[in-house]
Amino acid sequence: MSLTGYLIDCGIPYVEGADINSSDRWDAIGIRRQMHLKCYKEFNLTGSGLFSCPSSGKWIADLRCDSEWKIYEDNIYILQELHLNWQQAKEKCEEYQAYLVEINSKNENIWITEKLVNPFHGKPNRITVFWIGASDIKQEGSFTWSKSKTLLKNTDYTNWNRGEPNDAGRNEDCVLLSLDLKGKWNDFPCKSKLPFVCEKELK
Repeated sequence: MSLTGYLIDCGIPYVEGADINSSDRWDAIGIRRQMHLKCYKEFNLTGSGLFSCPSSGKWIADLRCDSEWKIYEDNIYILQELHLNWQQAKEKCEEYQAYLVEINSKNENIWITEKLVNPFHGKPNRITVFWIGASDIKQEGSFTWSKSKTLLKNTDYTNWNRGEPNDAGRNEDCVLLSLDLKGKWNDFPCKSKLPFVCEKELK
């Protein structure tokens, strides 16, 4: 007669806003193990932070990390409903040690459009457009991300609307994202006051 053994564990724990690196996760995934996690500093911790791995193989967590910041991959994002011009929006993000959002992939563009901003689209003062972190203020026609200083033409992803950028009226030097255009980008006058999205790297 042969016996087969089964190793059961709870896997890597996950709570949005919790810093998995605040504890030795690899030593804590086994059954009957316990660990404590902390929230990233942009999130407010509720509970003790204790994670327990019972015989069911599913984590029991006494932890919640609350914030208006939302996580996507290795960065966090926040939608600011405050209407500012592009430069003011950039400076406001910098007050949070963040920057106007830089969108580097189709999936990131979809997440920002559908998950971060779209819930505000149905409000009475609904958001239809918002600033992102690109402009050609320093050199006409050379759109550049403000944080990384990367030229958009040298990146793997852009999402311009058809016919854009067109510098209509020779006065459109900053870039917005439009929900009504399904996440497409458009150049727009920088002095216009719009909502905006800030982005920050998790550390």
